[in-house]
Amino acid sequence: MTPEERKYILENAKKLTAKQFAERLHLKERTVARFLERRQIQSSPPQPGPSQDSRSSLLSPFFLLTCLAAFGIGFLSYSNSFQASFHFDDDRSILHNYAIRNLSDLKSIWMFSRSRFLTYLSLALNYHFTGLDLFSLHLTNLLIHLLTSLAVYRLIHLTFQTPGLQDNPLKKHSPALACAASLIFLAHPIQTQAVTYIIQRTASLAGLFYISSVACYAQARLTQGRLAYLASILSAVAAMFTKEISFTLPLMLVIYEAVFFPNFFKELSRRIAKLLPFLGLLAVVPGIFIFQYGLDSDSVAALTQETKAISRGHYLLTQINVIRTYLRLLVLPVKQHLDYAYPISRNLFEPKTLLSLLLHLGWIGFAVKIFKRHRFLSFGIFWFFAALSVESSIIPIRDVIFEHRLYLPMAGFSMIFSYGFYALARDSKKFWAILIPAIFVFSFLTYNRNRAWKDEISLWTDSMKKSPAGERPYHNLAIAYHQKGEEDKALEYYEKALALNPKISKAYNAIGAILARRKQTQKAIEYFEKSIQADPDAFEGYANLGTLYLFLHHNYESAIKNHTLAIQKDPDGLKRNSWKSFYEIGLAQFLSGNKEKAEESVETLKRIGRKDLAEKLERILKGEEDPFSPVNPKMPAGGIEVMNVQ
Repeated sequence: MTPEERKYILENAKKLTAKQFAERLHLKERTVARFLERRQIQSSPPQPGPSQDSRSSLLSPFFLLTCLAAFGIGFLSYSNSFQASFHFDDDRSILHNYAIRNLSDLKSIWMFSRSRFLTYLSLALNYHFTGLDLFSLHLTNLLIHLLTSLAVYRLIHLTFQTPGLQDNPLKKHSPALACAASLIFLAHPIQTQAVTYIIQRTASLAGLFYISSVACYAQARLTQGRLAYLASILSAVAAMFTKEISFTLPLMLVIYEAVFFPNFFKELSRRIAKLLPFLGLLAVVPGIFIFQYGLDSDSVAALTQETKAISRGHYLLTQINVIRTYLRLLVLPVKQHLDYAYPISRNLFEPKTLLSLLLHLGWIGFAVKIFKRHRFLSFGIFWFFAALSVESSIIPIRDVIFEHRLYLPMAGFSMIFSYGFYALARDSKKFWAILIPAIFVFSFLTYNRNRAWKDEISLWTDSMKKSPAGERPYHNLAIAYHQKGEEDKALEYYEKALALNPKISKAYNAIGAILARRKQTQKAIEYFEKSIQADPDAFEGYANLGTLYLFLHHNYESAIKNHTLAIQKDPDGLKRNSWKSFYEIGLAQFLSGNKEKAEESVETLKRIGRKDLAEKLERILKGEEDPFSPVNPKMPAGGIEVMNVQ
C-alpha cells in the first residue's frame, strides 16, 4: 500500500467501507481492513463523500447555475446563426442527400456512411420532422453543443473526486473550475465552424458521445455503478459510429485510468480487464472500412490516405505547424476563416517546422514534469494532443487544416485554461474577475464570427480577403454567384480561380455549363473537355458532355458512352452523384429504340433511392410524358447537377 493510498483511506474512512476502498484502489479487502484495525478506525457505510458527490453534483447550485449561464450565453452567442445558409459540403451531405429523406430506410442511411451513421440518422430525424428547415437544423446543432459543454462540466467535477486528486489544493474549487471550463468550451469562437456549419455536426455529436463516455466511466469507477459503466460503453459505441476521431477514445480512457487512479502499472492486468470492452472498440473504425472496401494493400492504403497529393511524411510535418496555428487560435481567436491555404512543409529543418516541433515537445515535457503536483493540468495537455492525433498525424487529408477539428481538443484546452488561471490567481474573486470578461469576449467574437456564415457569398468573401493566395475562396464565391443566377460575376471569379490554379476541373465544368445555357455549344464542349483534362477522374465533365450529346445533338451513342464513364469515375458509386447519368442513359436507350435496357435504368434508379426519377422514366417509356421535359429547372452550380439544357 502506497503512502498516497494510506492517506486517501484515512481521509475517507468514515465515508467508505473496507470493501469499497478495496474496489476503488484495487487492493485486497483484507489488506484495507487490517490497516484500519491497526489505526483503530471503524469504517462505516458511505455518507456524503466522493461517491455521493458524484451522484448529487447534477443537483448542486453550481451545476444549475452553469446550466442557466450556458443556455443564456449559448443562445445569445449563436442568435444570429439560426438562418445561416447551407455551405460547402452541406450540399452533398444534406441538400442532395436522398438517403436522409426516409427515416424508415435505415439501410440507405447506413450505406451512405457507415462510419458516420448516427450523424446522418440525426439529420434524417431533422428531415422527418421539419424537412430542410434551417432553423431546426441550427437549433439541433446548438443543443448538441450545449449538452457537450455540460458534459465537460460533469467530467471535470467527477475527475476532482478521483483518488489521484485527493491532495490537490484546488479540489475544493472543482465546481468553479468545472463551470469555467464548460462556459469557455461553449463560448469560444473556434467552435463556430463545428456548430454553425451544419454538416460539422459530425464533430460536435462525436464530441458529445466521446466526453460523455469518459464522464460515465469516471462515475462508474467512483461509485462502482454498473449502469454508469454500461452508459460509458454505449456512449463509446455511439461515438465510433458518429465520426472517425472517436478511434482515440479507448486510449483516452487508459490515460484517464493511469492518471487519476493510483497504482495503474502495479495492477495492470486487473485494470486492463475493466478497460477490455473499450479496447475492443479500437477495431470498430478500421473494421467498418475493411468491411466496406476489403483488406488488400490498395484498399488499406486508400483508407489511410484520403489524398495522394501529399505524402504521409509531408502531411505529418505540415501538421506540426498546423497544431501551432491551432494553439494560436485557441489563445488568440482572431482572423478565423474557412480556407487557410496552408503551406505544405517538406523539411523538418525548416525554421517554422522545427520551432513548432520544439514548442510541442516543450508542452509535453511540461506536462510530464508537473504530473505529480498537477495531474489535472497534465491530463488537459494529454487530451489536447491525443484528440488531435487522428486528423493531425500520418493520415493525409485533403484539407490540412480546419477549425472544426479543434472541437474535441477544445475540451482539453478548457481544462488547461480554467485550471491554469485558478492556479495563478489563487483566489476565487481574481479568478472570476479574469474569467467572466474572457467568456464575454469569447461570446462577442462568436457572435461576430457567425456573421460570416450568413450565406455563401459572405463566407467566401471573408475567406478571400483573409486568404487571397488560395484559389478555393474564388472558386466557391463563383459557385455562390452562379447559384444566384449572376453568371457574369460567376465567370469572373471562375477565371480568377483558374488563374491561381489551372487544374480546377469543376471550374471548367461550371464555365461549360454557363456557355451551354448561352447556346455556345462548341465552346461548352471545349470547357467540358478541359475539365476532363484537368482531372481525368472527374465525373462531372463526362456527365455534362453526356447531357449535351443527348439533348442538343441527339447523339445517343455518345451520350451513353459519356454517362457510363461518369458513373465509372464517380467516387461515391451509387450513393450520391450518379442519378443523373442513370436517368439519362435510360432515356438515351429508350430514344435509340432499346426499351429493355431503359427498363434496367428504371430499376437502378429505384435501387439508389431516386424513385421520383424512376417513376418519371417509367411514364416516358409508357408514352405518358414528353422525353424532353425538364427534370429540375433549378439545378445548382458547381457539381453533377450544374447543367439543365432540356
